[in-house]
Amino acid sequence: MKAPEGKLSGIFGKRLLAWRKSNFLKQDALAAMVVCSQSVISRLEHGLDEPSTAVAARIRSLMGASRSDDLAIECAVLPRLPGIRALFDLDGIALHAASRGFTDLWPRLSAEPNRKLADFLVNEAALLLHDRSYQQEIATGALIMASGVSLSHLALPQDDDFAFKHRWHANFRNIGGRLMIDMTYEHCEAESPVGLSDMLRIDEIEA
Repeated sequence: MKAPEGKLSGIFGKRLLAWRKSNFLKQDALAAMVVCSQSVISRLEHGLDEPSTAVAARIRSLMGASRSDDLAIECAVLPRLPGIRALFDLDGIALHAASRGFTDLWPRLSAEPNRKLADFLVNEAALLLHDRSYQQEIATGALIMASGVSLSHLALPQDDDFAFKHRWHANFRNIGGRLMIDMTYEHCEAESPVGLSDMLRIDEIEA
């Protein structure tokens, strides 16, 4: 079926491409799983076709097959880890779980899980997560990871996010059907330039 002039097919295709590559599937393997040809998968991913009702249902079933308790497992494991890592819900940028290292650095922030932080983002965090083009890339699965060097991410009334230069990595993941930001933080050299330093997009990954 030929794709209409609208954007529906393109968005579906980008999400399909992101999901397939993140699961290390070749087009022909996915085609066999959803009972269609490899060329159908290719045309869907390039936004050239709309999937049939049956193929769309099988694809959505596969893409939604993540166990519903995946997020609960992540939240149970993360507080037991010594590194500096946190899991944020992209909706409102709310802290969902944090490692011991993160809690040691930001104790007051860690004590307020699910608080929406989007309005308090500053510097590189604001540049990345408030920019519409980046937002679309993240939502469609086109942008899967961003890295940078920052002094601070938040401007909270209690000044909980005290400034110190560090490197961070934001991995955008779908966990249990929710789009999350898996953040990892590390020390960096004093002369490291502040700013966004690396973007990893799904089309750079061979699969």
